[in-house]
Amino acid sequence: MHSLFFPKEFVYFDKICSRYNIKINQTLKQIDLDKLGLSVRACICLKRAGITKSDQLLNLSDSDLMKIRNLGKKTYEEIKECIKGINNNCATDVKSEVFCKDDSRTIILMLNNQKIIYKCMGVTDEQIANSVLTTIFNLKKSKKIIEMQMSPKIIEFLTMKGYLFWDDVYTDRFSLLEQLRICQFNECVIELQELCRFQIKRKEKVLVYPGRESIRNFIIHNNYKKPEDIINNIKNTDNDEIIEFIEQLKELIIFDN
Repeated sequence: MHSLFFPKEFVYFDKICSRYNIKINQTLKQIDLDKLGLSVRACICLKRAGITKSDQLLNLSDSDLMKIRNLGKKTYEEIKECIKGINNNCATDVKSEVFCKDDSRTIILMLNNQKIIYKCMGVTDEQIANSVLTTIFNLKKSKKIIEMQMSPKIIEFLTMKGYLFWDDVYTDRFSLLEQLRICQFNECVIELQELCRFQIKRKEKVLVYPGRESIRNFIIHNNYKKPEDIINNIKNTDNDEIIEFIEQLKELIIFDN
């Protein structure tokens, strides 16, 4: 979990990577099989199949491994455990000086039919997360949930599920509402329903009904149906929170037009 664009307790970076199909691969050093702690029999079988380095070993599928001649069940399981160990950065009997991963990361992400691949070296996990999120926000020109007037509880719920953008939330609204009901987050159910019900889609721009109680009561009490109704009646309130919302709404309306 990384604290970047959101408050720390709201960000679940692994979930975000999973939702947006982002892969962060740590570069592997090429290590000789003899240094991986494998038995003599396992090494001989692999070398006969042309496998001499750790990176070749990691590229083997289960079916490829099973096709290797004279590879018994015990040796097969031994090699599988070795592969698992390398992936977990703790290969069996591998000495620390030949550790399998270096300090570079290859980042692969695909958004809006664009595939971006780049490498980071000598950076922390937080810096990598910051780089990835910045790239996502630059590529996907949609309304970010952190820019919307939502309650902290529903923001936490959505980011815990890996959501960053309102259009993705709206697309999955039925399943999200069901999950909220199962968790008995009744206030969040009502809030998300209102956000969906009052959204006005204009091309790729989305205006949504806010979740704050003062703003909600102001709109319901005056029976406003359109954003223009709210903007044109700003004089009907002296509440700073509502006025701030109306000013933000003006900017959205102007930008959208």
